[in-house]
Amino acid sequence: MPVDLPEKAESYDWTKNLVNRSLKSLSVSQVRWVLTQMGSVMSLRKIHRKIAVMAAVMYEMNIGEELLASDIMTRANKYVQAACTLNSTMVASLMHHLVSWGYIEVVQPRKWNTKLYKRIK
Repeated sequence: MPVDLPEKAESYDWTKNLVNRSLKSLSVSQVRWVLTQMGSVMSLRKIHRKIAVMAAVMYEMNIGEELLASDIMTRANKYVQAACTLNSTMVASLMHHLVSWGYIEVVQPRKWNTKLYKRIK
C-alpha cells in the first residue's frame, strides 16, 4: 500500500525524529516542505535518501539545468549525515521517483546506463 508523504509531513514529531536521526543542514520546516512536494512511495525505508535527493533538486538545481546523477549526488550528500552518504547508483534509482512526480525529466541517455536529467518544475 503506498504511503502518502504529504500526509506524513503533517506529523511534526515524526519529521523532527527523521531530521535528528539522519539529516543535517535541513531544518524541520524545510523537511516538511520537501515532503509536501513529494508524491507517494511504496515504503518509508531509506526515506532520508529520498528527502536528500529531492532537497538537492529543489534547493540546488535551477529550472532548466541539466545534471548527471553523480552531480546531484554531491549536492544531496550535503543534506545527510556522514554515516548515510549516497552514491551515484542510489541517486540514479531515486530519480525515477522524481520523474514520476514531474520534477525532472530524462533528457537523453548519454552512454550505456548513464542518463542526463533536467529539472522542469
